Amino acid sequence: MTKLDAFYDQFEEIIHNEKSFYKFVVGDFNARLGEAQEEEFRIGKFGIGDRNDNGNRLAGLLSADRLFYEISFFQKKKHSRWTWETSNGTIRAELDHILTNRKWCLLDVGVVPSFCSGYDHRILRAKIVFSHKLKRFLNIAQKARSMLYTTEMF
Repeated sequence: MTKLDAFYDQFEEIIHNEKSFYKFVVGDFNARLGEAQEEEFRIGKFGIGDRNDNGNRLAGLLSADRLFYEISFFQKKKHSRWTWETSNGTIRAELDHILTNRKWCLLDVGVVPSFCSGYDHRILRAKIVFSHKLKRFLNIAQKARSMLYTTEMF
């Protein structure tokens, strides 16, 4: 088993076992996802570039763990989307990602274009909205469903 396999196995185990209502994963996966392929609804139609092997692996993980690749759902100009470039500036790609299990809680995802980080990656940013009313409603609905099938015997 390679280090990459071990990373994805551990990542999947953590996501699967985490019971939080809101899950956010932000990081450099070195994965190029590109646009959604057939029957992929967890990836939007605004991705850039071609998918690589890490992208295929990440796409499978999105489906298995019910996560969304958020930046691909927002239409942006190509120069406003890339998160990494080579040292000579000839190749640019989306390698950094924001993943979440709640597609509707992100109002916008993009990069900070003018921030000088001294690194070959640009900083991702997201506008997030947390709805306590919706969370409360979903919890009440879930409790009501579980109580519906509960029977007590005397």
